[in-house]
Amino acid sequence: MSGMGSVERRLRQFEKRLGLDRQGRSVWIWALPPASGVIIGVLFGVMPGLPIPADWGLRVSFGLFGLVATTAVSVICMLSFDRDSNQEDAADGAVPRP
Repeated sequence: MSGMGSVERRLRQFEKRLGLDRQGRSVWIWALPPASGVIIGVLFGVMPGLPIPADWGLRVSFGLFGLVATTAVSVICMLSFDRDSNQEDAADGAVPRP
């Protein structure tokens, strides 16, 4: 169990370096970007119906592109969403209006 605590501690340090304050929320959300990248990478690699003859080198290139692009976009979305003013509690308990 100490292995999981070590991973969680490292993820908290990662968030601190990025200047993020997740207000006690789970750090395991950081597992989603690489997981989605791997899934998309695999799907890109085995995608049927390519309009050109694709050998394994091209398919691996598509897969790596899908992995990197999806992971990067997921992390960027998470970083921008963390600083969203709609995610902060109102000081007086009222629901903020747009």
